[in-house]
Amino acid sequence: MKTPYWTWLRFFALILLALSPIASINDLISSWRIFPPDVLRKVWEVYPAFAASVCLNSAGIVFIVAYGIRVGSILWKVGPSGKSEAQRYLLLRLGVNLALIFISVAVVETTLSSEDKKSIFADYGSMVIAPLISETVFFVIWWLYFLKSKRVKETYG
Repeated sequence: MKTPYWTWLRFFALILLALSPIASINDLISSWRIFPPDVLRKVWEVYPAFAASVCLNSAGIVFIVAYGIRVGSILWKVGPSGKSEAQRYLLLRLGVNLALIFISVAVVETTLSSEDKKSIFADYGSMVIAPLISETVFFVIWWLYFLKSKRVKETYG
């Protein structure tokens, strides 16, 4: 096993160790702040399923970030299981994020009235489409990198 210096492999580890946690914490704080307190109270009282999906979404993000930190540290230290752990992380991240997106959509569509959807979400479509696209693109780029990269092959065999 070779030790990678500054490579795309190290960049991926840096994403998992620092960039992703910072972005995720920011996203969590922002997602809770978009609701005015009076609207949030009403939604939680009237739509408990929606409240549960928001909590599930937050827990899913925390899980992905924690697992990503673990995988990032393995990659950074060039642990022997780095490639397989990274691929497992990518599959898990994609699966959890897609599940959270679809659960959120299902809960919103089945529980909230159209008036409440309009008052709560200014642009509901982009709140669903943007994460769906970004997670899929992230997965495809990094999955192909771990499959085809000469550096990954040299490092992990």
